[in-house]
This record gives sequence, structure tokens and C-alpha cells, in this order.
Amino acid sequence: MMLALLLHVVLATPADAEARLKSAAELAARQEHAAAFDAYRALLDDGVDGRDLRYNLGTLALEQDRLGDAVLHLRAARRFDPRDDDVRHNLEVALAQRTDRLAGELSTAPLYALGEATPPGAARLAVALPLVLLGVALCARGALDRRWLTQMLAGLLGLVVAGGALWLARRSFEASREAVLLLAEADAYKEPSESAATAFTAHAGLSGLVVDEEGAFVRVRLDNGLEVWLARSAVGLLP
Repeated sequence: MMLALLLHVVLATPADAEARLKSAAELAARQEHAAAFDAYRALLDDGVDGRDLRYNLGTLALEQDRLGDAVLHLRAARRFDPRDDDVRHNLEVALAQRTDRLAGELSTAPLYALGEATPPGAARLAVALPLVLLGVALCARGALDRRWLTQMLAGLLGLVVAGGALWLARRSFEASREAVLLLAEADAYKEPSESAATAFTAHAGLSGLVVDEEGAFVRVRLDNGLEVWLARSAVGLLP
């Protein structure tokens, strides 16, 4: 659970971000976890974001038993780099500590799962590289054997289609919104009202896709397909 000390910035960075990052890392090194969490959180509020910042926030939250925050920020870190082993491990640790166990078959859509597992850079490369190679092949078609050129173009067109599907899957995932329950526990309602019937009592770290919003409530589809309404004030939202 080592904290990453360097931050890859993906949004506009405040002028003093480097000094503040160093200060937050020093607080974490001195085991002042609550102060370090607040320092990293302040950077996030100021528009700094990235895999390392989210990983640090999630790991600090996990060490403080702030399970909802741990799941929220580690899920965010995975959005930046779904193949990172440290992020994956700490997220698995956090998820294993959740109180809620969902009954029923998991219902994650294949397109969503593919997009979640694909790094952003890989999705862009999957589209760009075949198109570049296709352009080169078309420019050089006069110097190539016709039969060989036909086979090559067919193969490249297949790669373009596959790359496009991968890019669309990633874009679909990035467009999705997730909700993570931050409170120790909260009612999960059947309708968007505090007077509605309660489906069950949800606990910190419960998460799912946001499929609707109404007033002070968000409708969340859990991994087993069950949909419930949670108070907006009780959850953290991604992205």
C-alpha cells in the first residue's frame, strides 16, 4: 500500500501544486494520514487530478477505515489506469471490506466491462495506428502487388473496425457515472423520496452506475441489476 509520491497532472495545475504535493507526501510519510488526506483532497478540489493523486487518497482513506472514500478514489484511480497492479490490489482490499453482499447474478454489460479494462491511451492507439497504416498502404498501392495489397487492406480494415469498437467501448465507459456510498450506512429507497419504502440499508462502499437523477436523489443500478435510490448527499460521484 505504498503511496505514490509523484503526481501525473491531467487537469490545470495551480502554481503551488508541486509544493503542496510535496507537503502532502511528507505528511503521509510521517503517518499523519488525516492531514495528508485533507491536503490531497484540497488539491483535487483545486482542479488537480490523476492516477497517483486518486491512489494516494484511496490508500490513505483505506488506512483510516474510511471505506466509502477508499472505494471512491481507488475506482477513480482505476479509471485513469485500469491495468495498474497497486490500484487493483488496494481496490480489491477495499471491496472485500464492504458489509453489503449482493444477491443474484452479476449483470455488468460486456461493452462496459471492455471499456473499463481498456486504458485510455490504448483505446486511442487502437484507432489511430490502423488508420495510419491504412493511409500508408493506400499511398503505396502503386508499388505493391495487387493481390498482396488487397489482402493487406482487408486486414487493416478489420483492425480499423476492431479499434473503433474498442474506442467506442472506452468512450461509453468514460461517459458513465458511478455513485459510491460514503456514509457508514444509509437507506436505499424504492422511490426518490425519504418517505418511500426502503429496499434495504446500504453501507459504506456500496457502488453502482447512476441511471437517473431526481432532486436530492440518484438512482443507482447495482452490479446485480437491482436499482435503488440514494440520497445525493450520501454518495460520491464519478467522474
